[in-house]
Amino acid sequence: MFLKRTLSITMLALPIFITNNVWAKPDINIKVGMDYQKARSILIKSGWKPLVMNRKANGKPACYDFLGREADCNKQYEIESCAPTGIAPCAMHFFDGKKTYLRLYTIGEQPSVDSWKITTKKPQFNRI
Repeated sequence: MFLKRTLSITMLALPIFITNNVWAKPDINIKVGMDYQKARSILIKSGWKPLVMNRKANGKPACYDFLGREADCNKQYEIESCAPTGIAPCAMHFFDGKKTYLRLYTIGEQPSVDSWKITTKKPQFNRI
């Protein structure tokens, strides 16, 4: 009797856990090959927040090139880094405001989405 009641309660509670995103993955409404600016806009409209990945010693947001020199990133501080050669891959970071982080990878001089990774592990921030 006890086992049957425990099992029944567990089965009733399961949908609550799933609908509260304990196990559910967030929707990512972007596609491989999509222009980065379009993907960025979609993510922000969906509630994702760009993370400031690099900061100056005084704490202000900054962008740096591959040699550690300050660079212009058009205030897109979510850019962690970009490689200067080959397919010019870049990595960007977003946060859903709860517990989920998104690392987005782009390629090309006119960046397009290559792939992304979802994690609950907070990325390391850089201070130069």
